[in-house]
Amino acid sequence: MKKLTVIIILITGMLVYSADLSAQHSGTGIGFILAEPTGLCVKTWMSSRSALVLGAAWSLDTDTWHMHADLVRHSFNLVKVDRTSLAFYYGIGGRMTKEKKTRAGIRFPLGLNYFFKKVPLDLFFEFVPVFDFVPDTNLRFQGGFGLRYFF
Repeated sequence: MKKLTVIIILITGMLVYSADLSAQHSGTGIGFILAEPTGLCVKTWMSSRSALVLGAAWSLDTDTWHMHADLVRHSFNLVKVDRTSLAFYYGIGGRMTKEKKTRAGIRFPLGLNYFFKKVPLDLFFEFVPVFDFVPDTNLRFQGGFGLRYFF
């Protein structure tokens, strides 16, 4: 785990140092999410305020693979800071995980996205209530933080 953390920090540092592009609220970003679940995530902007977010990760809570897809909407009027932008986002999506039985549910992501003006990166933090309805009903909470590189 320590080697993975060091590799992620090095790659992030190289991207921040070498990038001379303006971060956009368009395009596709690939990165990682840490916490519950931990894995890879992809964000594709569908408009200037809406995006599709996909995740393939390992659920530390259930010790199984986890996949999710969310449609999220961004509010950029929350905070404006010179050289950066902070957006609140909210949305709805679905998730599936394979435990002893397949578990499926609806996700309600709530989060903050921090966009760099001159670097094509975003940082995010999210809290996600999940209502599972297969094989039984259950309310769970997920969340994490991550980083994505946009191209």
